[in-house]
Amino acid sequence: MTEFKPLAKRFAGPMIAAYLLHWGVWSALLTGTQVVLALMTRSVNWFAALFGQVSVVEQETVFFQLLPAELVEGIVPIIAGLLVGWWVLYRERRILRPPASPSS
Repeated sequence: MTEFKPLAKRFAGPMIAAYLLHWGVWSALLTGTQVVLALMTRSVNWFAALFGQVSVVEQETVFFQLLPAELVEGIVPIIAGLLVGWWVLYRERRILRPPASPSS
């Protein structure tokens, strides 16, 4: 049990950074999926109306007023994950850097 604390302390920062990046990428991807799905259903319905077929696909809608807020929900965790990752990298480089020897 004594070995767990140093490992948890060492990998907590990278794990938090990876989690934030994962969360942000999936949130942005799901927001983009809504837009793609709306465009696909509109295209299918347009072709159905063009060729005179009766059956159409239920049209998906996207509220473009809410789209920037949903994108921000994905971008903010990505930026936070990058900042945490850079902080961890800076901290590890600072710890591993040998002390400067006095030049005499």
